[in-house]
Amino acid sequence: MTFAFFLSRINPRQHALKEDNPSSCRNIKGRMSRQGRRRQGSIKILVADDNQELCGQIAGAIAQEPDLELVGTANTGLEALECIRKHTPDLLLLDLIMPYLDGLGVLEQLREEARWQGRVIIMSALGAEEMIRLAFSLGASYYLIKPFEVSVLLDRARLIASQKPSQVQSKEPKEQILEQAISELLSKAGVPPHFKGYLYLRDCIGLVARDFDRLGSIMKTVYPIVAERYQSTPQKIERTIRHAIETTWDRGNMKLLNELFGTTIDAERGKATNTLFIAKLADEIRLKYLS
Repeated sequence: MTFAFFLSRINPRQHALKEDNPSSCRNIKGRMSRQGRRRQGSIKILVADDNQELCGQIAGAIAQEPDLELVGTANTGLEALECIRKHTPDLLLLDLIMPYLDGLGVLEQLREEARWQGRVIIMSALGAEEMIRLAFSLGASYYLIKPFEVSVLLDRARLIASQKPSQVQSKEPKEQILEQAISELLSKAGVPPHFKGYLYLRDCIGLVARDFDRLGSIMKTVYPIVAERYQSTPQKIERTIRHAIETTWDRGNMKLLNELFGTTIDAERGKATNTLFIAKLADEIRLKYLS
């Protein structure tokens, strides 16, 4: 059991979803259907946050996007679970601190039920490394630290939802452990988890750790695979990773970075190249989990 913030016992009748609750999934879905046509294949989103003002801001922004559809909002973890069961959204935008059942409790329940196959983006003011690792270990796909621009949130929503189902479903336990280990190593190094480059680095490191021969021509053998996953280009992948690494060197865990890279850093650049960064972290993963 995690150090969740929710109460262990509640009155189910007292906290059950009410049909006349304006934040319930049913009323939101009806209101959205009246706003206009949605393109076939739009991303269905559920927003779960106890801040009703923030929910309203996100809902309003989603209403302006033809490729996104809001199926509902929830202000407690219990409401979030009920909405997921009713409407099976593609993506859950989840706050960690909510009444009755917190975000971690929601993630735990979803993992136990093992029926919903959507993605989860955590929205939280809690930026502690342990909390981020815990959220990822329970199945979160992305962690966005508050405050944030709603436009950035929707951009990340599209990015996460664009990943192919094969990337997130039916993974072997060994694969889950490997991905968690890579996420933990990136977090320890200080790579900002709300950067796109965090996701790209995670995938690149995983690919190289499983097949080190890819490192010989990373632009031809690694970036194209990651670009296809996120509907991007190898050049954009390279630039975004570069930005994440440079930010990590400015704000990250220098003690760990020095331990990992030592004297291998180019004296003129003062920071690891993309290839060196990926190679070093992939090697750490290989030694601990694949040897």
